[in-house]
Amino acid sequence: MKKFPGTAFIILIVLQIFFPAGLLHAKQAPPEKLIKIFEHLSKLEEKFKSEEWDGAIKETDTVSSTFKEVLPQLKKTFKVDILTTFNQRLRNLRQTIQRKNVEATQDNYIALQELLLTIMNNYEYKVPPVFVIINKYLQEAETALKKKDFKRVVSEMDEIGDFFYGANYLLKEKGVRHKDIEEFSATIRAVWAAGRAKDAKTVQHGITKLKKMSSGFLKLFETAR
Repeated sequence: MKKFPGTAFIILIVLQIFFPAGLLHAKQAPPEKLIKIFEHLSKLEEKFKSEEWDGAIKETDTVSSTFKEVLPQLKKTFKVDILTTFNQRLRNLRQTIQRKNVEATQDNYIALQELLLTIMNNYEYKVPPVFVIINKYLQEAETALKKKDFKRVVSEMDEIGDFFYGANYLLKEKGVRHKDIEEFSATIRAVWAAGRAKDAKTVQHGITKLKKMSSGFLKLFETAR
């Protein structure tokens, strides 16, 4: 199993390379349509995982056009390099979709999603998008379990683990106990192991626990003034 620092480490490196000095501490209101890119990427993921390739291509077009709309605003904040990298990763994703290669598409999708989260991390959101993603992947893991797709369950736990590792500092800022953060991480690992063992009962128990805890984390942000 991954040790969970993958996404977090990549995001940290991207922050250091692409962001101007002093930017990391200056949160501001996001471009209005930036969240639309996030939403369309989510739809795109659903399309290619269902092998609806034409629909996935259309979503890449929508992401591309929406990104062009917010680009002038992003250029006020970011170095050009990160914006060029976003377009390149989107092109890579489109190419693997055109080849109908699920595994390569998944890799390119994750790379693009990580970069988008890096961009969004610079802006002030009431609920950090990373926790929305974690919740989404928990839903997908539960759906995969119902289909007895344990390979998918394990894959979703890998992704949840990576994203949670990179975002748990946000929970610490909200006063969440270290014990609770560790419990969430330990439950991810337990579900991962149970998925590998095709232990449906333990997987379901773990996912239910993760969903309950994740819901509690989300409420911390939703109720904040």
